[in-house]
Amino acid sequence: MTTTTFTDFSTVIDSAWLNDVDAIVYDIFAAATTKAAARVSLFPTPTDGNILVGDGTDWVNESGATARTSLGLGAGDSPQFQTIELGHATDTTVTRASAGDMAIEGNTIYRAGGTDVPITDGGTGASTKGAAQTALGIIPDDGAWAGYTPTISSGTGTITTASGTGRWLKQGKIVHFSVILTITTNGTGATSITFTLPQAGPVTNEYAFAGQEIATSGVGLTVKFRGGDSTTVVSVYKYDSTYPATNGSILIVSGSYEVA
Repeated sequence: MTTTTFTDFSTVIDSAWLNDVDAIVYDIFAAATTKAAARVSLFPTPTDGNILVGDGTDWVNESGATARTSLGLGAGDSPQFQTIELGHATDTTVTRASAGDMAIEGNTIYRAGGTDVPITDGGTGASTKGAAQTALGIIPDDGAWAGYTPTISSGTGTITTASGTGRWLKQGKIVHFSVILTITTNGTGATSITFTLPQAGPVTNEYAFAGQEIATSGVGLTVKFRGGDSTTVVSVYKYDSTYPATNGSILIVSGSYEVA
């Protein structure tokens, strides 16, 4: 085997190729270990905690913030990851649920200004104070009435288009309510108009409320709430127990009842 001592690495490699592979390995390592400058350039001191990175000219040792920056993980960088595993390879996976939202194991992390938190997840399922109070079935702490949206239907047939708004206030076990029911297109609705109350009453409830149609006929209304039939649904009739609405009718109903 032929060996030669060189100070220039390009000379080492060029010469080594003229000999054999063993000579290449020997000469490179001989030069690196016998020349201080070469040792610093090619093989920096392997200090504990450092990493070897290129600085554009030489291989250099880096650690701490300098090393993190070189790897694109510095304080001023914005690294992007598909997922992040916290403390375990699979059971605490952090992912991107949607724009601005994170999830852990597929469960969205709720945040200020984000999605309403369902009651089943410890929230109220609502975006406003009144709606939250309604969802939780509590008395408004400021004495104000809370809003709710009654579900409108008919005793028989089908109402084509209807809408309603409601207000309610709970005091102890008594609920006071007031609703406005608009029957835009009656369709085949017949027998009675029905709507839901803000809270259920006991099965033993038997109540009669008052109301009036204010847009088409102006007739008085008879309103029945029987817990034995339903603990949440009220039936509205005209004063003579006939169907109370037609296209464009607006019914107003108010009353008070005991809750379960």
